[in-house]
Amino acid sequence: MTGPQWDQAILFQSFFNADRPFPRAPIKYVLITPVDIYMQEANYVYSATYNWGGVVSLARCGVPTGNDSKLRERVAKQALCALLLSFGVPKSLDRNDVTCFTMNPEEFDAKGNRPDAETLKLFRQTVADENSQWQKRKASQRVSM
Repeated sequence: MTGPQWDQAILFQSFFNADRPFPRAPIKYVLITPVDIYMQEANYVYSATYNWGGVVSLARCGVPTGNDSKLRERVAKQALCALLLSFGVPKSLDRNDVTCFTMNPEEFDAKGNRPDAETLKLFRQTVADENSQWQKRKASQRVSM
């Protein structure tokens, strides 16, 4: 491992404190940071996920050296993973699924770059449920006006 790590909670707290108020809407954020991050007992993590989105460490994906397609692929893969998990979708055990847990860079590169059928089904159901709740909320606000 290399260099100092940042507590990912400090990064996302700085983001949320930077520009208030945030929109009251079903929006997800992905924060990409060039530094290594840690959370609780885990060091040098690829990302941390919350219900609002996630924090992704560019440092775990490689060193930017210009037009690096492998780096872009890794960051996109981890950002998609963080977003799916932010919807409450559990990590998959399927090694072809983008949300599966990996222990090292070789496993990370070998895992899939898309959700498998079960993960996609869970994601779509969660989005449909959230959209329905949001529509009901909007309707009740209109009635009370």
